[in-house]
Amino acid sequence: MSECRDNNVKELKCYVQKVTSYDYSWHEDMFEIDVLLAGQADYSYRHTVFHLEPDDIIIINPGDGYASIACQPGTIALVLHFPRQVFRDFIPEGMKCDFYFVSDETNRNASSCRELRWLIARIALASTEHSAASGAVLSGAFDLLRSLLFERFDPVVASRFSKTDIDQTIMKRIINDMSAHYGEKITLEGIAGKYGYNRTYLSSAFKKAIGVGLYDYLTMIRFRHAIQQLAGTDKTLTAISYDCGFPEPKTFNRMFRDNFGILPAEYRERIRNMTDTEDTESGPYLTVTHPGTAAKLREYISLL
Repeated sequence: MSECRDNNVKELKCYVQKVTSYDYSWHEDMFEIDVLLAGQADYSYRHTVFHLEPDDIIIINPGDGYASIACQPGTIALVLHFPRQVFRDFIPEGMKCDFYFVSDETNRNASSCRELRWLIARIALASTEHSAASGAVLSGAFDLLRSLLFERFDPVVASRFSKTDIDQTIMKRIINDMSAHYGEKITLEGIAGKYGYNRTYLSSAFKKAIGVGLYDYLTMIRFRHAIQQLAGTDKTLTAISYDCGFPEPKTFNRMFRDNFGILPAEYRERIRNMTDTEDTESGPYLTVTHPGTAAKLREYISLL
């Protein structure tokens, strides 16, 4: 047990991130927990837009794509990543667990949420220290965190799909192909033929291995590039839709709105109106000694 725990701690990532334009992401084998420290943000997750205010928490499951956008300048979030396998002590062999939790005004001050914020704050501080005790604090806090999640946040336990249907080297080549050629016409038939698989078999095996269908994964790649171009270029919406592999602008608009609750043009306008004149640290990340960050971490630790 202790060896497993130490390995899990080594894979922890905890940092403070500025929330600005949509950061469209997914992590195939990692959970993510975001705690909004300041400002307001909208998170588009599982085809629903959730509005988060300070102290709100969202849990993102492995393989689920999500996007976040700030609703006001100075919005920052405390982010924790940890591997899926940390819960294998709690569930039967061959099973997995997921969480579906986003806090709001009805529960953000519940004891379970206060405890979770306290533990993530302890992990954030311990991960930046290099003392003899920091390793023990980090390991102990994370052990309590995974127990708290499993006991108080209603995990959904289900069968875990096998990942042996297709060799992982070939799977990575398929994903790399889609990432490199996302702007081109890509079909399931074409990929299956290239790698010598039956179309139906490849579709099933891809979803088992990655957790989402091949076309869904390709759409996630295309959205990531489209969002970058909307925020960072002056390309027309028509040019962006074609550049990113969408068949026509109308389809791009519809799929963007279905996923993010906002049209591409509205998103671009929102980003251009979003300026943060109070930011004194460059780059997308903040240190734990940043005034806003440090004050919130001290608050979370003192309230429990």
